[in-house]
Amino acid sequence: MRNVSICERTPREHAIYEQIARESHLGFRQPPRLPPPPQWVTVKFYSHIYKIRQGSAPDMEGDVMLTKSGALDVRQVLNKWGLEECVAIDPMRWTPVYRTRENHLSPLAVQILSEISGCIMFVEPTASKSTTRKRALREATEMVAHSITAFFTLILMTILHLVVSFLARYTPFVHWSSEVKRAWRLEAASRAYFMNLYGRTMNITWGIVLFATATFWLYMTMEHIQLAPKQRAWNWARTGSFTLTH
Repeated sequence: MRNVSICERTPREHAIYEQIARESHLGFRQPPRLPPPPQWVTVKFYSHIYKIRQGSAPDMEGDVMLTKSGALDVRQVLNKWGLEECVAIDPMRWTPVYRTRENHLSPLAVQILSEISGCIMFVEPTASKSTTRKRALREATEMVAHSITAFFTLILMTILHLVVSFLARYTPFVHWSSEVKRAWRLEAASRAYFMNLYGRTMNITWGIVLFATATFWLYMTMEHIQLAPKQRAWNWARTGSFTLTH
């Protein structure tokens, strides 16, 4: 059994973030989940065992690394999702499978539990009173923090609205800002109109200039370099070098 800290996310929080990530892909074709690499296994967590029986989507899903012998250290699962304890579920009988070793599932158990579904399904037994209090206190603290943040945001928005109203009524600030925006829009429209008329001509001119410059540079370079392809080929055959120097 693992000692849960009040500073870490609860399984409910992990499930909420997982659900948000799934809903962000609604309406889009999700890429298929890739199989885990060698010496890894896919693990799924369900908050209730009836979700497994009904074929519901898992609350959380991920991959964890196996040990060199092929066993699964369940502490990885506990730390991954903030669990106090977890129990694997038999995919054939939908019953809990209790571990013979405290923190490990044997290689044989890993193979049997993942043979049908390609993953190992876990649930959390009833949490202790201490863990339940910590999670409840964390959720209450987060609710208070969100409420305070929303309250101060409302106050700041109200102050900002009052300031803007004051500036609009007693100063020409709003008029100046609208004039600046209008001038910027006119300038952008002017640039677009100019490029529409002369952009193609400018591109052709720049191309001619660059081509002429490259041609002139190549001509000046060739004046000082002797090609002598036959001599260079002969030198390469004898010495392995293309240089004309002996």
